[in-house]
Amino acid sequence: VSVEQLSYDEFLGRLPEQTYFASTLLMPVEESAGIQLDLSLSFPMIDLLLGGPGQGLAEPRDLTEIEEQILESVVAIFCREMQSTWQFTLPLEFAIGQRLKQSQIYSLMSAGERVLNLSFEIELNEIHGALNFVFPAVVSNMLLRKLSEQVAVRRKSSGDSAIRLRERLAGSLFTLELNLNRVPVQIRDLVAMQPGELLQLNHSVHQPMSITINNQPVFSATPVSCDSLRAGLIQERLPLPERTKKDHT
Repeated sequence: VSVEQLSYDEFLGRLPEQTYFASTLLMPVEESAGIQLDLSLSFPMIDLLLGGPGQGLAEPRDLTEIEEQILESVVAIFCREMQSTWQFTLPLEFAIGQRLKQSQIYSLMSAGERVLNLSFEIELNEIHGALNFVFPAVVSNMLLRKLSEQVAVRRKSSGDSAIRLRERLAGSLFTLELNLNRVPVQIRDLVAMQPGELLQLNHSVHQPMSITINNQPVFSATPVSCDSLRAGLIQERLPLPERTKKDHT
């Protein structure tokens, strides 16, 4: 649902009166984080684990000691999945602690500390509830620093990729032609032609022709001889058509 930084006191102000809140130890930084789960979700989860259909309770109540132990296994799965998700960005080990009482929740972190809150919404058999991870400032800073480093590496890699792509393109083959620019010819002149005859074109030898690459005019040029080969002496670069400009941009 959201990822945000706020004070621990602000986070606590959003919690319902009755909730499940457990601590988890983050190694190797040796910092404590918190996991909060709405009780509305706790009971259908427990019911499913005990073989039931996953029904909730009509009237909310607190968990029994046995229910807390069952729900602890669910929270351990949450921690394991979070550890697996973060392993390539921030390799932390999540050691599940115990459920905290109200007074213990307030003393887990200082009230004014800027914490990182990851908020999820869970739907289970049409029952909606929230799952929250709250991390201390040291973890938030480590995560932001790691993400910044990864962005910098990706940018450098992107730059290297552009250089490699340019090198590969430089060795690619394209069809290049030296063409006359739209010279009208009558059909009767073409039909009446015989081998060895010359077809006069309404084009001065001083007027430039166009060099096309894959049928796209790129340069204006004049035909010249280069030893025993024909060549094109480039005069200027031709403007790209509007559509090509947009595609290129």
